Amino acid sequence: MMKKLCIFAVLIIMLAAASPAAAYAEEAVESYPDLIRERLAFKNLNDYAIGESADGALFADGSNLILWTPDEKTQTFGVGSPVSDVDYADGKYYYATADGAFVLPASPEELPGEKTVHDFEITQDDFADEPGYHYFFDANGSFCVFIESIKQTNTFDDYKKIKPYGGTIYAIKNNVVYTITEGQPFSKDFYYSNYSLLTQVPVYDSAAALKQFSESPKKVNIRQGCSVTELNPEIIAADGEHFSVKLHKDGPDKGKPVTSTDVSGAALLLAEAGGTRVIAKGDKIYMLNKDNTLDGSNLRLNPLENTSAIPDASDYAYSLPFISNSAAVFEINTGDSLKVIASVPKESNSFLAHDFYLVEKNGVRGYVAAEFLNDFSYGSFNDGGAGTTPDPSPETGNSVRTVVLVLLVILLVLIAAGYLTWLLTGNKKAAKSNPGTQPKDGKPDGE
Repeated sequence: MMKKLCIFAVLIIMLAAASPAAAYAEEAVESYPDLIRERLAFKNLNDYAIGESADGALFADGSNLILWTPDEKTQTFGVGSPVSDVDYADGKYYYATADGAFVLPASPEELPGEKTVHDFEITQDDFADEPGYHYFFDANGSFCVFIESIKQTNTFDDYKKIKPYGGTIYAIKNNVVYTITEGQPFSKDFYYSNYSLLTQVPVYDSAAALKQFSESPKKVNIRQGCSVTELNPEIIAADGEHFSVKLHKDGPDKGKPVTSTDVSGAALLLAEAGGTRVIAKGDKIYMLNKDNTLDGSNLRLNPLENTSAIPDASDYAYSLPFISNSAAVFEINTGDSLKVIASVPKESNSFLAHDFYLVEKNGVRGYVAAEFLNDFSYGSFNDGGAGTTPDPSPETGNSVRTVVLVLLVILLVLIAAGYLTWLLTGNKKAAKSNPGTQPKDGKPDGE
């Protein structure tokens, strides 16, 4: 029997299937996203441009352009020379270096982008007053606001690159972006999802939630090219309170989380917490942003009728079609009477690590890998209707059944030999007890 022990790393809060743990999930979910959110910080912020709501913002940090999107993702464009100005207009981002003005391309590989002519200068006419607040540049070129209610003028001498976008005034001071509202500056933070921060993730109520059996396992489709973080297939951390992210063991990234952009297609949904999903694909488990997945249908289960099995070994049944001690629903002991409800074929669910069967013991259901089911002695495995799978092939068949068949053949041979011996010895005894009896040909028996 083959068993692959695959312990989760990060099944935060709840399984995809409805369960009593779902209520707790809604309660605890708020704290999880903060573990992967980090404030965007700058070393040499020269300029910024605020796009429309769907476009986010562009920052000129020294020789780098950092594109930030509202889904808290960033993309860095290494320009190679200092960026002096950036702007957003007509649905496009623009930037300027000593070589001129350019349109920001779609990807860093397309730098420097299309060369163009763009006016980055900001004038008084670009600003609109708020009721009770008048914004203007004084004779020295400093940006000011006159507050009518207190007849006071505030000057923003320590701020640079003061520009309006979408009816809001922005500015820079000490590598921090500010908004100016009602004559007062307020720092503006931009957060992004930094998966490198993940070394441990709280278990919360996962230990209980993973025991909740799922009658209808869900699958999702992972968007191509998105970033996923691989979870540690080993044991939960010794403190019992965290799951561990898988880390590089050697190379330049030693000690950093294992991430990839090559995982795509269908996967088994294991858990969901806020904007994060945990999925299984093959024998690996990943965490990724929920927005990078599309909801799919339920897994295909082929029903089996009038099918039973008696195990010849001990194992566990699991809450979902994957093998993990954390998801063990009940123990299977030698001699247990199991009802085989359905098969979960890998052929139609290619992201599964094994073929699985749904079994029931004393009214409780769970999933077992087909490799373990091959160690069962079947009561009526092939007496069912549609969806019944054939007997295992000779290469993967039941060794116990083979031994029983061999023993039956040997027993039949012994019975046949005994019967022949009885016939021969019986006739000789009969002849001795009746010496006057002669056969029709006149010769004694045996001659």
